[in-house]
Amino acid sequence: MVSERRLSRVKQMKGILAVYQWKEHPPLKKVLPGDVTHFQLPDPDAPNKKVSVVALRNGFGKRRRTTLTGARAHGFAFAGDPRFGVVLTPLGQHELIAVRPKHPQLSGGRPNGVDEASWQLAQAAGIGH
Repeated sequence: MVSERRLSRVKQMKGILAVYQWKEHPPLKKVLPGDVTHFQLPDPDAPNKKVSVVALRNGFGKRRRTTLTGARAHGFAFAGDPRFGVVLTPLGQHELIAVRPKHPQLSGGRPNGVDEASWQLAQAAGIGH
């Protein structure tokens, strides 16, 4: 039986994948052994600025850590806006991982620093709140 939380994540990932294109990201230069769940992704409105994101737990323990370590070391593709939500997959693999901002923006409207087009995409994907 699949949990409500897992079903909610799958629905959110489907929304992201329906709206956003995949983008490839090169391997990360620093791969810290104890910190495999955290990533820095480019801000779509300011590519020189980075957004801290964290991979969400999907309940597959060691396989999850191995998948994330591989993504960090060998590169990955991601779809979404890291300020709201992202789907990530290691290059050459078929594992999908839900990712959220490390510090989610909890505003009722468009957050400061987010342009209107980015906000509209996030809302269309179901990740702009």
